[in-house]
Amino acid sequence: MSPRNSILVFVCAVATVTAQAPPIETEEQALAVLASQAPDAEKQSACLRLKQVGTARSVPALKALLAEEDLSQWAVDALQSLPAREAGEALLQLLPSVPDKTRQLIIFALGARRESAAVNSLSNLLAGAPVATAAASAQALGNIGDAPAHAVLHAARFRGHWLVREAVERALLAEADRMLSQGQKTKVHSLYAALYHHNPHPQIRAAAFRGMVLSKDGATAIVTALSGYDETVRTMALQLVRELPGEKTTQTTAAALPKFSPLAQVAVIEALRQRGDPFAAKQMATLARSGESSVRTAALRALGELGDASHVRLLANVAASATAPERTIAGSALTTLHRGKILECILAEIRKADTETRLELIRTLARRMERASVPELFSLASGNDATVGVAAIQSLEKLADDAQMLPLLGLITRAPDDARRVAAVSAFTSVGARGRHAAHFSAAALKSLPGAASETRAALLEAAGLLGGPGVHDAMMAGLRDTDAQVHATALRVMADNSGDEARLDLLRLARESGPEADRALALRGYWRLVEAMSDRSQAERFAAVSDGLAAANSPADLKLGLARLAELRGVEALELATRHRREAVARAEAESACLQIATRLGLPDLATAEATLRELAREAGNANVRTQAAEFLARLEAQAGSIAPWFVSGSYRQPGKEASQLFEVAFPPESPRAGQVEWRPLPLASSLTNYGFADLGPVTGGDHCVVYLKARVFCPKELSATLDIGTDDGVKIWINGSLIHANNAVRGFTAGQDKSDTTLKEGWNEFLVKVTQHTAGCAAAIRVRDAGGQAIPGLRVEAMN
Repeated sequence: MSPRNSILVFVCAVATVTAQAPPIETEEQALAVLASQAPDAEKQSACLRLKQVGTARSVPALKALLAEEDLSQWAVDALQSLPAREAGEALLQLLPSVPDKTRQLIIFALGARRESAAVNSLSNLLAGAPVATAAASAQALGNIGDAPAHAVLHAARFRGHWLVREAVERALLAEADRMLSQGQKTKVHSLYAALYHHNPHPQIRAAAFRGMVLSKDGATAIVTALSGYDETVRTMALQLVRELPGEKTTQTTAAALPKFSPLAQVAVIEALRQRGDPFAAKQMATLARSGESSVRTAALRALGELGDASHVRLLANVAASATAPERTIAGSALTTLHRGKILECILAEIRKADTETRLELIRTLARRMERASVPELFSLASGNDATVGVAAIQSLEKLADDAQMLPLLGLITRAPDDARRVAAVSAFTSVGARGRHAAHFSAAALKSLPGAASETRAALLEAAGLLGGPGVHDAMMAGLRDTDAQVHATALRVMADNSGDEARLDLLRLARESGPEADRALALRGYWRLVEAMSDRSQAERFAAVSDGLAAANSPADLKLGLARLAELRGVEALELATRHRREAVARAEAESACLQIATRLGLPDLATAEATLRELAREAGNANVRTQAAEFLARLEAQAGSIAPWFVSGSYRQPGKEASQLFEVAFPPESPRAGQVEWRPLPLASSLTNYGFADLGPVTGGDHCVVYLKARVFCPKELSATLDIGTDDGVKIWINGSLIHANNAVRGFTAGQDKSDTTLKEGWNEFLVKVTQHTAGCAAAIRVRDAGGQAIPGLRVEAMN
């Protein structure tokens, strides 16, 4: 085991001893333990204490432990930490005579103590000991680090086993690093250089190169390495580009960029970008205009971090005219540029640039969130160039706020062309919607309607409709009566797409009236949008709205939209309406889907209706997927056939100090008809038809260790032998017609059919009483009645009994 691995094992052992050994406070106590017949664990604890409080007095006792294999490591560790000169002498004295495993520990300790007297001994081991011991000696000599140790290591660089030579060089590297940290740059540079040149170990060579650069002005060395073929050193040089301080490093590296290959240029540019030194920006601008594509892209990206206001024109021109990815990178760099007066420079360039560049700069203002540019953007929005005007309005959409409400409204009312009018409506509504005064914006738009030209009235109506607020609906209705076709069409479209529930009946009326088919279809689509939003309304209101809309549908598309809303409803009435539409070929698939969804959501009282509908769908539906789903749901219903539901419930019942298993034998009032009036109440039905036989009693129990009673009556068309499938959480008793037919005092979780019980049902009504005990956690019951062969009983009916 290497000294390093031995130390790891030792550290783990220290934690164990610290936790197990009795406390030892003084040096005397520790020495007494070492002199006794105490177990090894206590002696190890004593060594730990001597490591902290020991003096020269402890050396003989610790020295004696070096002969004991299980304690030698603890003794060496203690001697390593003792400040007494005698500790080092003892370690050195024992070095030749101990086993090789202990010798490696002593070597490590001598190095850690920086025992100069050990240099000769370590030199001998370095030359003639086994590889692991020789390598440990090299490490120790490096830690000692005085002139004799340095001389020994230098002499050993080129002889012996390659592992030993590597250890020697690592030791010299550690020594050099220590000297560098002490500020001995001139002295240490030659040592790093010696380790760097002709070294076969890439990691050592890279580390030595780093030392050379840090110990002497290294910018030139970095450039040389970046041009070389040594990948490990090149990687180190790139790291040093990021780390080495000083303007000269930036300038020297940037100036050398044209000498590198394109691949190296990209890597160095990225390193300079991460360095964040603006002195490299000039070279980045040069490379951004020329060179290979990947180099230009890297230089453009770097300019976003390193550039300043003087680079706005370059980046804008590239963003406006280059192809991807340079165009995208240049635009991003414009957005992140942060040195100098960027806004002033952008505005100056906008005034003199060509159209494409102006557009890019205007978009940049929005990306940079330059709110101070809002006045200039309003000026551009009203200028002679329509394309520039639209771009300016689009940037205003992101930068303006409530304070610019009236200027934004003016962009709508004074728009010289349709493109700017459309953009102005979008900006006006976006700013109004994200602020706190949307109603003020819509009111201002409505106030500007009288006397406006038709195209302006249409735009103002759209803006007000998108924002909503008082008076908007009345304005839309007035717009519908407007003789101008554009105003009328806008009012109808905005009502259909954006109005609230107050417009629902008006849209239905428009859909019913005679008029252009396109108008009627648009009104009905708006109506269906508002019906979809009625999810919080009562079932009756939603059904009435869907029925009215379906009656007004004049096209297959409108009918399908209505059937989608119908499919969201519950109840037999909705199912009947969907069934009638199954006869209409244009929407048969949608009607079948609606029937399937409604039928599967019916409650237990409508079980027979659900089964009949699902059988029809499984047999006749034109859509294969509907047929499959109907058949699968019917199979799940069949599995529930004979389940007893609904129930009446009574309880819970408790007795102080008794657990559920004890309460199992206590006869509470429901078991004794003469015990007085018992309160029974309906138990809520399960929400799904495929699970209607599951009685969730958790909400009834109100806690642990209690009893709940259930009762129902089951109609059997004739007397027959039957089997009960019983599942409960926890224990259960069942009486039929007053006779106890099943009992299981269990503490268990629920599993359907976990108990079986044979019984006889009489012809007519059979009264069931069930007692369920609740231990802890959930409480539930499910009882299914089948014939003796396990099949469903035709004509079996269940009623809750009060």
